[in-house]
Amino acid sequence: MSTKAKLAELVSTRQDLSKKDALILVQEVFDSLIDILKEEGHFSFSGFGSFKVKTKAPRTARNPRTGDPIEVGEKKSLAFKVSAQLKQKLNEWVPPANSEESKEEAIPLPV
Repeated sequence: MSTKAKLAELVSTRQDLSKKDALILVQEVFDSLIDILKEEGHFSFSGFGSFKVKTKAPRTARNPRTGDPIEVGEKKSLAFKVSAQLKQKLNEWVPPANSEESKEEAIPLPV
C-alpha cells in the first residue's frame, strides 16, 4: 500500500530534496487542496482528474436497533473523477522488464 511517506520519498528522490522537506511539501500540497475545496467546492488538476464537494441534504433515518426516526443533518462528501489522460496512462501500464510479470503478457490495470 502506498502512503504519504512513500509519496514524499518519491518526491525527495526526484527533486533532490531531503525526506523531511519532501514530507513538508507533500503535506502542504494536501492542506492547500483541502483549503481550496472548502472555499470553492471543486478543484481540477489537468491530466489527473477533478475533485468536487457534494452536499447531501438532511434526512430522516431510522435507528436500526429501535426503529425510532432520527434526524440526520446535512453532510458533505468528496467525489473524484479521473481524467481521460490518466485513465489512458493506467491502461498502458507495462511491468518493469526485470519482474516475473514481464515474462507473461502485461495485464492492464482496472480503472
